[in-house]
Amino acid sequence: MAISMLLLADQKPLGHLMFFVAPLLMVTSVWFWIDLNEELADLPPWRALPFTVRVWRWSLTLSMLLSSSIALLSHNCLNDLSKSNCSIWLEVPEKLNNNIAIIVNFLFGGEWSTPIAAFVGYLALIIYLVGLLQWLLVRLPRHGRIAGNF
Repeated sequence: MAISMLLLADQKPLGHLMFFVAPLLMVTSVWFWIDLNEELADLPPWRALPFTVRVWRWSLTLSMLLSSSIALLSHNCLNDLSKSNCSIWLEVPEKLNNNIAIIVNFLFGGEWSTPIAAFVGYLALIIYLVGLLQWLLVRLPRHGRIAGNF
């Protein structure tokens, strides 16, 4: 989600696509979390911890699916974010970008602009994709899902 916000700050259409994909990845990771699944299987469902985790998991799933469906319904913004009905997608990233600019200026005395935000967003996306591909293509086939034992 942070990557999509950084890309949308500079009105990059890839940010809108990432806003659709990010919630789906979050839901997948919550349901793919093997430690959590093992704990839930060991405890009776009426206890407080399993009940809370299940409520959290289902509420996160429903809200993220709603978020992705809203992003999918506004697919016309993918090609052109300058349309009038697409301006609402840019309000939060612009305010976030302004807040980051204030923080960077206060902490480092540097300048933060929308092209820098887009560069950081693209860099973060590349790092994320490299890590995800390494996990999917190398670690998962070789070791499977590993829980604990760090």
